[in-house]
Amino acid sequence: VSPRKERKSSRKKEKKPMSQAAIYRLMLILVFGVSSVFFLKNIFSKDIVAMIVIGACLLLFAIAVIVLHKMKTRAVVRQTFVSMAIIVVVFIISLFSGASFSDDFSLYLAVIGLSGLYLKPKLTLLQLITADVALIVAGIICPHKTGGVGQFILCMATFTLAAVLIYLVIKRGRAYIAISDMRAEEAEKLISSLTKIGEEIRNNLDTSSKAFAGLNEVNKRLEET
Repeated sequence: VSPRKERKSSRKKEKKPMSQAAIYRLMLILVFGVSSVFFLKNIFSKDIVAMIVIGACLLLFAIAVIVLHKMKTRAVVRQTFVSMAIIVVVFIISLFSGASFSDDFSLYLAVIGLSGLYLKPKLTLLQLITADVALIVAGIICPHKTGGVGQFILCMATFTLAAVLIYLVIKRGRAYIAISDMRAEEAEKLISSLTKIGEEIRNNLDTSSKAFAGLNEVNKRLEET
């Protein structure tokens, strides 16, 4: 196998990291996809109230996203809004769909894990707190869907533990990224210093060469004299 073919095959095997824009699009697809599924489910089950509430929630979310894009807000603002709004959407779906809240813990966890791809620990922690508050409020509003107080508390504890572990993993990954960035900056500074030293040595050599040339010229004149 020629070296050129080996390089091409190695490039094909290399996988580029998912960009934040791709993650943002994936989150939008998740929101609209999941909401549409539950919206259709309520249509087929003829649950008019749930259908109207979920449809209105989905419409408001879509309008907010369009407004943010029209206002040309920063990507960080849009990402933060979608990350928090998706928790609210899951909360609405959980209230008006399904027979038990325990079926929705995995969906909350999936949302937190997906947002965690941004590698922003503060955002993940904020999502975790918001999800816990939403679950407590849901348990108070619809106690018949908790499956019993003990079971609900156990599910909440398991969910919180899993979400905290995701948060710690993201925080640790962010710390490694910060360390690598710092070392990269130090390496750039070192390279810059070495470049300056090389330029100074080159300038000194040029100056020395000119000095030697001048001395040779003086020696020639002395010899002629």
